[in-house]
Amino acid sequence: TCWYRFFGTPTSSRRVLWEMLGAMLILYDVITLPLMAFDPLEDPFNALMRWLVLLYWTLNVYHQLTVGFIQDGVCVLNPRSILLRYVKGMLWVDLVTLVPDWTSTFLILTASGKGGDSLEQESDSVRVLRFLRGIRVTRLIRVVKLQWMVELARDFLESEYSSILFDISKMMLLLLALNHGIACAWFQLSLTGADYGWKTWTGQQGYSVDEVSWQYQYLTSLHWSMTQFTPASMDLQPQNEMERGFAIVVILLALVVFSYIVGSITGSLTQLRVMSEKLSAETLKLRRFLRNNRVPLGLSMRIRRFVEFERSE
Repeated sequence: TCWYRFFGTPTSSRRVLWEMLGAMLILYDVITLPLMAFDPLEDPFNALMRWLVLLYWTLNVYHQLTVGFIQDGVCVLNPRSILLRYVKGMLWVDLVTLVPDWTSTFLILTASGKGGDSLEQESDSVRVLRFLRGIRVTRLIRVVKLQWMVELARDFLESEYSSILFDISKMMLLLLALNHGIACAWFQLSLTGADYGWKTWTGQQGYSVDEVSWQYQYLTSLHWSMTQFTPASMDLQPQNEMERGFAIVVILLALVVFSYIVGSITGSLTQLRVMSEKLSAETLKLRRFLRNNRVPLGLSMRIRRFVEFERSE
């Protein structure tokens, strides 16, 4: 029928490129959304990226309604089935993320039209804006979409050695991303406690926006987060019940997550060591064979280089 020309398969090159762009924007959100706790200064690049992310996920609604899906090995292009699948799945994620995004953007534009400090003077608007900015973190739900990108990248790795190094790098990045999120939550917890007049770790350290840059505050929070995953320590302690409870939860989380990541990395390094030992043993046998059969030195070097090249492939 005529509507099929508006629909595409999920494996078409155009759809894959669109999803790859979305994956890059998700990575951008993973980095920048938690940093909202530090209220970094706005710059043209981040302003442009904020609009790009907002427009992309808005247009992505149309994309999801015009792309089929694989079910039982068959590509389904029926509009009704696609709509029902979207309503049962990503509709609620889009509502939770896009509505606050557009609302906060509208409030910012309205405030800038009234004057540079008009929004700051209206405490109710400031609270609403902070709440809406906090809801933006729900965009991180889309992180689950990165799984297909990881599998796609793995398909380009032909050697087992590269695949093992890829797994180690993935675990290291996962650990860093987790510590990044915990660090930002730790700092936001301090700001929340300060709003209620509680004693907080930022107050105990004497940190203020006027005296300490947000970059230093972030690095301090990241340092604290990483010490919860390792035997290291630093002179920064929780100062109230909320911070103490958060620290306990982080320690319990670190006990499980860090053990899993370290175990995975150890297993990968063991595989590398076994491969290296096997390669060294085979290379030694080859050298002995060439020496015992009195193969000329030039030919022997050419043979060894050829074998090394084939193994690297």
